[in-house]
Amino acid sequence: MVKRNDSEINMLLSALLLLSALIGGLHHWSLGAEQESDATKAASTESAPQAAEPKKDASAQTKTSQTLSENPLADADADEIISDIQPLLLSQSVEKTIKMLTGIPYKTIIQVLTRILDNKEQNFNRDDRVQVIVGLASSYKKPEEQTAILDLILDPKYLYLREGAPLLFVAAYGDFPQMIPVIKTWYANRVAKQANHAELREELETRALSYAVENQKLDELKNMVTHGITMDKKRASALLVDAVGKKTSCPIIGFLLQQGADVNYVHGGYTPLLHAIKNHDLKAVKFLVEHGADVNKVSDNKIGNPRQVAEEAVEATAKMLKKEVAKKKVDEAKHAVDIEAYLIERGAQN
Repeated sequence: MVKRNDSEINMLLSALLLLSALIGGLHHWSLGAEQESDATKAASTESAPQAAEPKKDASAQTKTSQTLSENPLADADADEIISDIQPLLLSQSVEKTIKMLTGIPYKTIIQVLTRILDNKEQNFNRDDRVQVIVGLASSYKKPEEQTAILDLILDPKYLYLREGAPLLFVAAYGDFPQMIPVIKTWYANRVAKQANHAELREELETRALSYAVENQKLDELKNMVTHGITMDKKRASALLVDAVGKKTSCPIIGFLLQQGADVNYVHGGYTPLLHAIKNHDLKAVKFLVEHGADVNKVSDNKIGNPRQVAEEAVEATAKMLKKEVAKKKVDEAKHAVDIEAYLIERGAQN
């Protein structure tokens, strides 16, 4: 064994200490670099704009809703399902009921819907029940499944479903306007064998449009036109006369004019302008005249021109005032006078 003197031993210890310090420094530098890298990544992640989560389109949502495994009621029978949704039926929660029943096999849904339709003690009214039928039919892709569900509406057991708001209006009123063309096809197939099938199909659409106009439901009216209900010039013109006759708001009148309605269309001897005059509706009179209504048009000699009808309206309201001085009658009389003055200003002849 080689013996080393004290100076050699001291030099060796110093070298070992230096090497140890160097290794320790390298280790700390490595940890620091890693931590700095992690911090940099975290900072860049926080500062970078987060990618927007892609929106699911309607078809993707429908496919998702149709996955049976996602609905805990998918394997339940009709009685169990009715028991689970009873609070929703009692609280008239239409949208939640549809959502809770979506994704259940359609044969089971038929049984569930039958129980809902049979029980008239629930708070669901006729329109609620039809909306549930339409909403659930929309959640199935196969036409035969949609047809089987919609057929409940024509079931002789449930005649009350044929009353109330028209079927196409209910679809437009709810969240399922995409069902409008489906309903049209289904209904056409159901009445195809009847002698007056064309008139029945026409009535299906006309009733829905008229209902929207009469109840001043502009959004639903637009929904129906957007999703496949025909709005040609003849139909728009007839609806315009009906709309003004029932004192519908100017936005609906404007929409019908945009759809090609003839502002001077005559129905039953009356133009839209004559209806507005008889109704003492000054706003409608001005709106129609500003959109091209003829202030001198004679649609029927027995009725007369717009100014003559306005004069008759003034006389009629004056007679009413003698019998009943009520604010409503006073307002009508004022409007009648204002209408006549406005027509004269616009060049109406006597």
